[in-house]
Amino acid sequence: MEDVLYNNNDRFTTTWDEYTLMGIGCREALLAPMLAVVGNRRCTPYALRCVEALVPAAVSAGYTILTGGSLGVATQAVEVALGCGGVCVCLLGGGLNHPYPQSNQELFEIVTKSDGCILSMQVWEELPRPHMFRARNFLMARMAHVMLAVEAGMPSGTLAQCEEALKLKKTVFAVPGEIFSTCSLGTNYLLGCGAKAASSPGQFAEALEAERIPWSYK
Repeated sequence: MEDVLYNNNDRFTTTWDEYTLMGIGCREALLAPMLAVVGNRRCTPYALRCVEALVPAAVSAGYTILTGGSLGVATQAVEVALGCGGVCVCLLGGGLNHPYPQSNQELFEIVTKSDGCILSMQVWEELPRPHMFRARNFLMARMAHVMLAVEAGMPSGTLAQCEEALKLKKTVFAVPGEIFSTCSLGTNYLLGCGAKAASSPGQFAEALEAERIPWSYK
């Protein structure tokens, strides 16, 4: 199947720390403070409702929404952000000529046409492989000014991302979950390791506004 992004002319290269990144779309999206929204691919309806409630608060506070473009929480975050006029950056695992997951190709194209961009640490033609997603996850922790963990198991890639962000002294928010749900073991664990609770849209909006001040580019 032909890649829907293959003929997009808005291609660029940029650097983040020591990494060279390939991009499609609007590179200016990288100048705003970024909230990384992370969580399970096989997420619960509770997680989807939390994304619906919390992401608009981040958009209103002036954050670009950073995700890995995966299914589940990440896809919901992009769709909700675009729906309320937000800007998104998707850091994909493989090369941008083979955006993954394939089911999100149309969504990625909408991101690039809505003042956002998609990025990759890999060269254009590189096919996605498992180790690339682990590297992508850790770069997301470095790129994010703030991170929101909506749902995470133990162990999980989401939990590892958030632990890396905490090591880097980034602010991490976690959505409290049911104590009997394996899908929330990671987020509840993070709340005991220095993450802040995202307990309501109003509280989250106020906390994000306070976090945004040191990162303001205006």
